[in-house]
Amino acid sequence: MKSLDFETARLGRILVAIAFHYDSSRFTYLSTVLTSLAEFPVEKLHVTITTNTDNQEHLLKLSSLCNLFSGLNGKSFSIIYYQNLSDPLLLTWCHKHLITDQFLGGNSQYSHFIYLEDDMKFSFGNYAYFVTYRKMLSEQRVIPSFLRVEFSNSVGKYVNTDHENRIELSKAPKLQVDERYTFINPPNPYCAFYILDIELANEYVKSPSFTLNGAKSVVGWRVRELSAMALTFENIPHGFSSRYVIPVAKQLRTTPLFSWVFHLPNNYADGNNPFTKGHNYGTIGMDDIFSKA
Repeated sequence: MKSLDFETARLGRILVAIAFHYDSSRFTYLSTVLTSLAEFPVEKLHVTITTNTDNQEHLLKLSSLCNLFSGLNGKSFSIIYYQNLSDPLLLTWCHKHLITDQFLGGNSQYSHFIYLEDDMKFSFGNYAYFVTYRKMLSEQRVIPSFLRVEFSNSVGKYVNTDHENRIELSKAPKLQVDERYTFINPPNPYCAFYILDIELANEYVKSPSFTLNGAKSVVGWRVRELSAMALTFENIPHGFSSRYVIPVAKQLRTTPLFSWVFHLPNNYADGNNPFTKGHNYGTIGMDDIFSKA
């Protein structure tokens, strides 16, 4: 039985990009995301926040929020602002040069690149899971992925944000890599962020999905979702609908906590997401996400 390889994960040298459309009401989400990253016991971690304001007061507030990294060994941050974007959502694409210029640059010492939306709480356990299973899954050309999770006050349980119906395990493409988990191909692979190692990054920058127009030719997602797509639909193995797979504990028929990433606003579970009106997103409990059929 394989356990998470925390020893290797602690050797990580991570470059993180976070897109933050300036909104003081969202500071509570961003602060939680940054606090989680600050707790990573890794060799190096640099966070770059891309934002859409050059207002000095706004930038000072952002810097103050990021100062929790000050004095932490191996951790640092930077802020880059972009103005006059033809579409505000294009801010989510402004981090791509960090992959080519810094992560894959000639003097780079980074091992992993992570892109996050400003309300996705990514934990060290999430990172350790990716590091643990990435190499063995690469032989099948699939990538370890995650499920977005919120807490529903109405039903008193954690729910999945991105599936309207339970996943039928008998029909889902799957593969076995160890005795504890079966990895399945979820019907909806979207999870609002992505992780790359050097090999995946080199593949990504050469793929159509690396540019907005190219990504639009791959799948009909919206601008923000396309920016977080990465290699989801590139070089898909035969019989699969995407590159992403999630672990399922064979005995319990549940996904382990290390594959959950918390979407902090809870607007799917609370029914306050305008894009999900008339849909069942945020209604299926994580303890019952798989169909018993």
